[in-house]
Amino acid sequence: HALPSLLVAFDAVRNEAPLWLWHEAMVLCWKVGRTAEVWMLWKELLGITQRWRSSDHSRQPPATVRAETAAIVARALHDSRDVVGLLALSQDLESVRMLPGDVDTLNLLFNAMLCRKSARMPVLKLYNRVHRARAPVMDVTSYRLVVRFLIATDQTEAALDMLRRMRSECDLSGEHAESEAREIFNSFFRAWSDSGDTASMVELFEDMVRSGLAQPDRETFTLMMLGFRRAGDVDAMVRLYRDAESTFNRRPGATMIAELMQELSDRGDVEAMENVYEQVLGDLSETDVNVCLFTVIMREFSRIGKVEMAFEALNLFRTRSPNGMDIVAYNAIIHGLAFRMSQTFDEIHAQHKRIKQLKHQIKTLRRNEHPSASSPSSPTVAAKIEQARADIALAHERISEHEQEQQHVIKNVERVYDDMLQDGIAPDIRTLVGLVRAYDAVADLDMIKRVLEMASQHNVQLNTWFFTSVLDVLGKAGRIEEMLRAFSDMIDDLGLVPNRAALTVIVNHLGRSG
Repeated sequence: HALPSLLVAFDAVRNEAPLWLWHEAMVLCWKVGRTAEVWMLWKELLGITQRWRSSDHSRQPPATVRAETAAIVARALHDSRDVVGLLALSQDLESVRMLPGDVDTLNLLFNAMLCRKSARMPVLKLYNRVHRARAPVMDVTSYRLVVRFLIATDQTEAALDMLRRMRSECDLSGEHAESEAREIFNSFFRAWSDSGDTASMVELFEDMVRSGLAQPDRETFTLMMLGFRRAGDVDAMVRLYRDAESTFNRRPGATMIAELMQELSDRGDVEAMENVYEQVLGDLSETDVNVCLFTVIMREFSRIGKVEMAFEALNLFRTRSPNGMDIVAYNAIIHGLAFRMSQTFDEIHAQHKRIKQLKHQIKTLRRNEHPSASSPSSPTVAAKIEQARADIALAHERISEHEQEQQHVIKNVERVYDDMLQDGIAPDIRTLVGLVRAYDAVADLDMIKRVLEMASQHNVQLNTWFFTSVLDVLGKAGRIEEMLRAFSDMIDDLGLVPNRAALTVIVNHLGRSG
């Protein structure tokens, strides 16, 4: 509250006030958050300095701008997050041919310049002035800020030279210097990974390795793999993983390995999945055996039909996990198998549709065929009919194969569930939904009743998600009355509110049944 009175008192003596009194006034305004008054005092003192320097220097005023004055102003502007003010302060210092008096002020000015793209160019100008004067002596933070500017403006070679200069002038040990350089590189990998700029990422990675200033670490590879994943470049993810393992004896973190496995599964690249699995799991430490990685591995191998590999991963997780088994691991395999069951159901449906189309094609060919011996189309029509019959036979074979696979999937689902109970883990709602979805494709209503009994036995509270799966099973089996009865029970007995998915299932099956 006394600040206005103090400023009035200072105003009465400012023409004769010594520099320390100006500084006291600035610090006082800074401490109470009156940055505008700090800036006003700075501009006034700067004007006094400029007028004196432009005169014949006959009488020096009691106070002129000094480096410590700029330091006070810079800290006040920084505390109020006034980037524009810091940029203006830098210009004011240049106008009086003055450099920042300490490295902290220098770093504040560098940082302000980097915050505004339009103001980045003065970074090098200020650096060159400081470098020529050898004052203030730049620290690691100063070099890091300049390197950020150089890399952001595609001056990679200059950035590498700056890192070498940082190593020599900051008297860093080899390990410390490499750590600082790697941290700078990783900050750019992080930014480009978020934006998906893989071209810049690869170019900087090559420069990083070539320069020898820092070796990539796990974070480096993880950030690059994340960037490739966001860009949808799975091939680059696989190449980077192999290079990390073979060339640098590094590998990305378990989470990114899981992301890679999921991408390969979505693409259907079974061979690459198996290669990554063999390379990774052979020498994982206990700290790397985490639920995230193994959940994805087990789920994705189950989805593509590699059930034995999924069980192998399950057994490895059981023996090497420091925290014991987790229901998430079992649910991963159950839902992976349910997804595989859904795939086989769709493939069988597609083959039946194919058979129907081929039979219609044969019927059309026979109707359009001319029995005259002179007709040149008769041999061609006969060949087409024969080919259609061969395609029908092939479709039946595929249907038989998929039905056999469905039975195999069901046995594996029961196997997983039994193992889970033997390990003393009770099912949860996600387990039961996975079981319903697994039996959905074969419309095994007896098994659905078993699942409902499991829910009652293990006190699992059923939800709309579960009943949506049950409604879909009943609808596919053509049990429309039972489907509607289950829908009513869901609302009346359990008090569940049907969501959009449940209503869509009901409408879909009512429409199909006419």
